[in-house]
Formats: sequence, C-alpha cells, structure tokens
Amino acid sequence: MDLIWADFKYACRNIAARPAFTAIVIATLALGLGVNAAVFALVDAVLLRPLAFRDPSRLAFVWHTLPRLSSTGTFEATPFDYDAWRALRSFSEFGMLQYGSFNLTGNGDDPERVRGSRSTASLMPMLGLQPVIGRGFTPGEDGEDGDGAAPVAILADSLWRRRYGADPSIIGRTIEVDGLPRTIVGVLTRGARPPGSSTDDFELWLPMRMTAAERANETSHNYTMIGRLADGVTSAQASAELETLTARLAAERPSHANIGVRLVSIHEQTVRFIRPALTVAGVSVALLLLVATANASTLLLARASNRRRELAVRVALGATRRRLLSLSIVESVLFSCLGGLAGLVLGSWTLRALIPLFAASLPRVITIGVDARAAVFILALSLLIGVVFGIVAAYRPGPHVADSLAGSTRTIGTAAAARGRTVLVVAQVALAVVLLSGAGLLLNSVGRLARVNPGFDPRGLLTFRISLGGQRYQASASRVNAVTDLLTRLSESPGVQMASVTSAVPFGGLRNANGVEIEGRTRVAGEPPIIIDQRYISPTYFQTLRIPLLQGRVFTAADDSRAERVTIINRTMARRYFGDASPIDRRVKTSAGADSDIWFRIVGVVDDVRHLSLDRDPVPEMYHPVAQTAFPTLTAVVRTTGDPESIVPAARAAMRAMDPDLPLYEVLTMEQLIASSFAQTRGTMLVLLVTAALAATLAGVAIYGSIWYAVVQRTREIGIRMALGASRITVFRGIVGGAIGLAAAGAAIGVVLAMAGGSLLRAMLFDTQTTDPATYAVVAAAVLTVSVAASVVPARRATRVDPIAALRQE
Repeated sequence: MDLIWADFKYACRNIAARPAFTAIVIATLALGLGVNAAVFALVDAVLLRPLAFRDPSRLAFVWHTLPRLSSTGTFEATPFDYDAWRALRSFSEFGMLQYGSFNLTGNGDDPERVRGSRSTASLMPMLGLQPVIGRGFTPGEDGEDGDGAAPVAILADSLWRRRYGADPSIIGRTIEVDGLPRTIVGVLTRGARPPGSSTDDFELWLPMRMTAAERANETSHNYTMIGRLADGVTSAQASAELETLTARLAAERPSHANIGVRLVSIHEQTVRFIRPALTVAGVSVALLLLVATANASTLLLARASNRRRELAVRVALGATRRRLLSLSIVESVLFSCLGGLAGLVLGSWTLRALIPLFAASLPRVITIGVDARAAVFILALSLLIGVVFGIVAAYRPGPHVADSLAGSTRTIGTAAAARGRTVLVVAQVALAVVLLSGAGLLLNSVGRLARVNPGFDPRGLLTFRISLGGQRYQASASRVNAVTDLLTRLSESPGVQMASVTSAVPFGGLRNANGVEIEGRTRVAGEPPIIIDQRYISPTYFQTLRIPLLQGRVFTAADDSRAERVTIINRTMARRYFGDASPIDRRVKTSAGADSDIWFRIVGVVDDVRHLSLDRDPVPEMYHPVAQTAFPTLTAVVRTTGDPESIVPAARAAMRAMDPDLPLYEVLTMEQLIASSFAQTRGTMLVLLVTAALAATLAGVAIYGSIWYAVVQRTREIGIRMALGASRITVFRGIVGGAIGLAAAGAAIGVVLAMAGGSLLRAMLFDTQTTDPATYAVVAAAVLTVSVAASVVPARRATRVDPIAALRQE
C-alpha cells in the first residue's frame, strides 16, 4: 500500500508538471465519457430500471389485433372484453382505463383543459398507486358493482399544487369537470400516472361510471386493458388462454370476427418507440468513447516514449517490471478518473440537451438524471480505461535499457511503437467514418422527409383544440351552433383569411377508423374487412388547408342534419375500392360509432393527405360534414395572412366571446405539428451528427499529432534526404501523402463497418438505402480533406528542416 501511495504522489507531481498535456488528455476523455454518462442515464432510466409500479414484471397490456391486415399492429378493446378477460384464471387483477382530456372550471379560476383518464376502481391498487391524501375510487363509484354512483375525482400532485396551491383541505371540495360537479376524494403521489401515458401533464383521474348497457358494448374499441398475471402463470400461458377465448368469441359473435389478441408487457409497451433511437444513440457514443480513448492512448504512448530514458534509469537502479507496471497503471488511472469526473459534469449538461430531442417518445413514468448509478458506471469505465492504458504503456515493445541510456530523443522511438500509433490513428478514422456515415444517412433521410408533399399547404396555419362537453353541449344542435359561432368570430378577426374545424387535424396523432360497407360490393370469403379513417369537418376545411378537389363537390351549409347524409372520400379510397369507375353518387355505411348503419352518399373526391406522418403512405379516408355529426372534441384550423402565432390572442378572444367557460388548448402551428411527427428521427440524427463531428475532430487531431510526432522523430532522416537532393516539395508531398494513406485506410475500413451495421438505422430511414453511395462518397471526401488539413502544418515544418543542423544532431 505504501508503494501505491508513493506511486500516486509521483503521478500527481508528474501530471501537475505538464498542465497543458494533462488538460488535453482529461478533456479528450471527458468528452467521450461525458456523452456516455448522458446516454447511459437515458438508457438506464428507460430500458434497464423497472417501472415505478407494484411488481411491474407481472403487469401486461392486452390489445386487440387484426391478423389478416397486420402482423404487428394493435388497437384498443371494448368494455365487453373487460368483463370477459378479467374472468380468466391467468389474471389475479385486471383494470380498464380510457385516456382523455377534460374541461376544468370552478373556484373562480380560468377554464383549463387537463389531461387524464377514466378508470375502474381496480386499476390504482393493481398498479400500486397510492393517494398522498384522501382515498382511491370504490367499486360503486366506477359502476363495477352498481350504477348511479356519486361523481368524484382524484387529482394528480401537479394539478393539486399548481391550481389549488397544495391546499391540504382540498378533500371534499367540489370542482366542475366538463360542466358536471365532482367531489375531490384524493390526491395521488408526485409523478403517479398510468403506464402508456404519452404526456407529462397527466393530472386528473375520474371513475369509469359505466351503466350495464355501456359495459356490454362490443364495438367501441376505445379502452385500454391492463392485467396482472396470477402467481405461477407465465406470459405464454396467459396468451394461450386469451387466444382460446378470442377464438371462441370470434365464432360466437360477429363483432369479434377476424379479431385477434396480444399480450404485451408494460415494459415492452413503454419502450417500443424509443428503443431504436436509444440503441443508435448508445452505439454512437460508445464509438465516440473508443475514438476518444484511442486519441488519449496515442498521447499517453507518445509521452511514455519520451520518458524512455527516465524508465531506463529506474530499471538500471533496480526497479522491477512489477514496479514499473504499478507506476504506469496508477498514473493512467489518475488521468482516466479525472476525465471521468469531468465527464460526469459534462454528462449532466449533455443530458439536458438530449431529453428535449427524444421528449415525444420518452415514457412519462420515469425519472431521468445523471445519478449515482451513472456515476458508478462512468467511474468503473474510467478505472477500466486507466488500467488498460497503464498495462499497454508498461508492456509496449522498446529498446533495451543500454540502448535507451545511450540513445537520444531521435533514436528512442521504435518501429513497433510507430506501428502502434498508426493502428490507433487508422482505428479512430474508421470509427469516425462509421459515425459520419450514419449521420449522413439520417441527414439525407430527414432532408427527403422535409421535401415530402403532405397533401396541403401548411404555411400560415394555426391549430388549437376545443372541447364542447358537459350538459350545455349535450345536444348535437348546440355543438353545431357553437362551432358556427366560433368560426364566424374567427373569420372576422384581423389577419385571418379562413377558419374551419376538424375532428382530427393532420399530424395531430388522432385516428378514428371504422369498418365500412360499400353498396353493391360483394365481400369475398376470407377478404379482410374494409377499415376506413373517419374525419368530421366544417364546409370550408378543404379550402382552408388548400386540399385539391378532384371530383364532385365540397360540403356546403346545406349539408346539415336535415339533409341526406353525405361524405367525401380521398384518392386512395377511390382508387382502392372503385378502381377506374367514378365513386360519385355511390353509397357507403359504417359499422360502428355514432353513425353506424347509416348510408352516406359520396359527393366528392379530394387528393390524399398524409395525416399520420410524412413517411407513411396515405390511408383510405372519409370526410363527413360536422353539421351532420357534431363531434364534441374538435381542432380549429385557421389560415392567416402573416405569422400564425400573432392571431392567438384573437383566437382566445373569440373563444371567450363564444363561451367563457371553454378553454382553448394545444395551440400549435401546422409546421410545428409536422416537425414533431419526425422529431425522434431528427433527434437521433442530431446525436449522430454531434458525435460524428467530435469523432472527426479527434481523428483529425490524431492525424496531426501522429504526423507531427513522426516528423520530429524523422528530423535527421529528412535532413539527410534533403542533403542528398530531395526538394522541399517532395518532402511536403511525402508527409501529406502519408496522412492521406492513413485516412484512406481508415475510411475504407469505416465504410465497410458502416454498411455492415446499417441494419440499426434501416427502420429510421425514409427513401434512403443503407448502402447509399453518395453518402459514403461525401463522407470519404470529408475525411480525406480533414487529413490533408491536419497534415499541412507538420509537412511545412518538415520542409523547413536545416540539413546541416539535422546532420549535426547526435
């Protein structure tokens, strides 16, 4: 221990004696370790840690599927399925919830739209969610054991603190939710929310409150089911029992024909969207760490070569190989640990920048931070790097002691050491090329996404949501009148060209798909059902978004509740189900929802719109007049003459004038909505771009350092060559050519590795192949350019060598 302490003190003195060199090595390691600390914190929180529920490994979602249409797609179940599934022996507990948002008023505060859910009383105990004050729901309150329960509500901790000032006497107070008085019975602990929640502002829990008739519904696929596996039951056994029941229901009930079932653990469901991005981010920062480590290793090996005489003296005085190894390891570990500590600080800053890039896909039931687990990981990694550095430096090949004692600075380098530095430089270039290639492919993909025509003109559009809930808007006519009033006020506002509403705005993340029957079309046995997205719009919707009309007409004010039910379909539906024939005046009807079993006459065909995302093809769609089926929750779309955000105050004023108790929420421009649809791909691209740029910079520094060191070691040789007649331009070309050779070797290896690892990116690419030759050509050219730039200064130094002075050196 005394010897280790002595080595530590010596290492500290050595490090302090060369502050510039020390700062460079620590900064290099901190760069690699810092970004790894940030990404590890993300990966640890999202993929490695158990979710904050009671025994989360036993919890699972149960979804419906359409096996004939998709092998991977899932959708929500019906209330009927809840009673059927919870009776299975595979589950010890079962819960049902329906996500939603609600108008919150009362206590003289401004109206507010809050997100939350309706859930059965069984859900919170099953998840292990406990109120910090008050209580949870009782079976009677959500209608499990009876109808007509008193209306109650439970607040999230954030809503309790933000709107009610964390008032401990909140229990028993009455609030209005969608115009209905409810009594507050509990406040949940901080951060409590159900699995699968896709928003940070999940703030209100309501009981399900279903009547017996509602519980028997077999067609409303709008409910999320979560079950806890019984003791001793595996996921495979539970899936088998679910599939047996589903097959029986499919044979007995037409509503369940062609419907399958899938059991998905809550962990898998929670991370399914973010896992590919985190995998790519993890691989990229690991490669950057390898580049940084190789760079630091090159510096330390060069320093060790310059200390060869010192170490030879130690050996001559009796130092053993073990003592030299101990000294080398202690000094290297000190370097790496200092780099690790600096990396933890850098990691905290980096994490703050990373989280917004992936915010849309991150689970809302986790806490992310560079904590003790991340610190242990980084310090362990630092120790490993330090030990490896120390061993390599101590056991590198070199001249004998006598040669080292007799030699001077020009002779102590060895061919083996030079080859080692060359390998490290080539490795850094290869890894940088891998990162640059990945970033280039994603950059190409995002660029192509940005150029995709969404099917309408997104410029100058403002969107915001409204919800016409409560007793006041229970009647369809009252909702139609409210929409008409709001659109009139908006259209008269300064800076507004046109205004309309829709039940689902493009890129808003909402879908309402129903089965459809086409009059005169005979369904072939075994043919999958016709599933069409349904959208409800005001008459000026197509003009507001500038969606082209291809056939027929658009809706008018005459298409109201007294007129024949009409619909407009998109190009994809017309082509898929009517072929070359005109669909105008043909009739269709839906099989579920508010308009089930009603025939609609097709009066128009409009061009396709990419409603879901830019990288997904349009799906068949039907548009209906909102005046014939007044949807309670709508999105207003306003086309402006200037900056869309400038008319937000006017929109709020129009809303207050229509109804001061209705909030206006989710205010976004259409361009913001489109950008958010591929935010995760863009975030992954930025991570790769930053790590690739850092890796390329480090590789350039490595080439510069390697060439400079070689020039210093070859000063005498260069002097002899010039004395024998070599011109300065010949020497310059030789030095630069050596750098290009290193870069070319690294680039070739990197391109091969990048192509081999392209499968990691394939799912994120749009209209871009992982073997795209243009991308690799640009990357290779960039690397060669960096290598030339990095070698110019050392090459110029070589051309200024004085042959006479070089020959006079020892």
